[in-house]
Amino acid sequence: MTESLKKTDGKFVRIGNLLYVRNGRLYGMKRYDGKLYRQVAPIQGLDAVDGRNRPTPAARKWVSTWAAQIENDEYFQAKKTTQSEPSWRDLFIEYERAANVEFSINGTPSPSTVYQAILSCKRVLRMVGLSDSSKVSDLTLDRMEMYVELALADGAKPISAFGNLQHMRSLFAKWTRRVYEKKGWVFDVPEFPEARGSVKSGCRYLQPPEVLRNTTLEWYRALEKDYPEAWVAATLMLQLGMRNSDALLCRWDWFRCNADIATISYVPHKTANSSGRTARIPISQELFNRLKAAAGDGDRLVSDANVFKWINLEMRKLGWAGSKASYELRKMCIDRIYREHGAEAAVQVSGDNIMTVSRYYADPSRARSVAFDW
Repeated sequence: MTESLKKTDGKFVRIGNLLYVRNGRLYGMKRYDGKLYRQVAPIQGLDAVDGRNRPTPAARKWVSTWAAQIENDEYFQAKKTTQSEPSWRDLFIEYERAANVEFSINGTPSPSTVYQAILSCKRVLRMVGLSDSSKVSDLTLDRMEMYVELALADGAKPISAFGNLQHMRSLFAKWTRRVYEKKGWVFDVPEFPEARGSVKSGCRYLQPPEVLRNTTLEWYRALEKDYPEAWVAATLMLQLGMRNSDALLCRWDWFRCNADIATISYVPHKTANSSGRTARIPISQELFNRLKAAAGDGDRLVSDANVFKWINLEMRKLGWAGSKASYELRKMCIDRIYREHGAEAAVQVSGDNIMTVSRYYADPSRARSVAFDW
């Protein structure tokens, strides 16, 4: 793309059939049935326009598919449906109402699951030009695939884009079928695009560089004197393997002291309504006494949730990425226990099953560093 297309003073410059560029960004534009449709292309830069201001084959293919969807009344136009088919708004209301009843009976889905399912669905609808007044059948497989393309073009990672679709599946869980039938609704469950490759298998934990881990440990040890409350919060994650949410809930009555050992037992909040597995972590009496000295006399060990915001900021300064850098402390803890004490101990501390541990919290390829020869 030449400089003449990178700065067009806000004007749309035609570079091909239905393809226009404004200030360096490629758009599809089509007038149909008296209405002008405009869409940002999911591909940009050299993938969209070559050095001679000509659209690439990929750009021409995208705009051809996009225009055909408009003409076939499958992308933007509402399809004719029977009166028994709900709008997304109706489905959200009924799903939330029924989910509250289901949760009170079976402990699932949790309120956070319900909230995330509706939020993710609204995000997808918005990105493909629909709203919650659209019918359920309006969200076709083509539109979902278009959502993935647009989300990736907007900077989302594949696992995040497909994560929203995965959250949406909760709206059509098996238990909802009877609920929707009782309302007299008739519709086909939307077809979801299948995740592939690394997105399907999920993230694999890779042990961070040794320099970063050592720098983090030095920073952590200094907190005990410089910022005791932050040291307590970090200790619950780095030494006891807790999540942030559980660290905020942690109380002194979770501990039991016996001889030279203090043991904490609790059911992690995140998995309380699924596996219900108990996490059980023994620590030295010496560490327990240091926690008592640093945390003060309150019932909870951490009283200020803002301490984790501070830890996140400080850890990003150390070189950790992500908005929840403090969560890396939990990963460091479980990975160390996995390597030094084995898989069963890692399960005991994390409260998760071994599949979850080996995928998200431990690097099995570094489980042992001693010779295996006989």
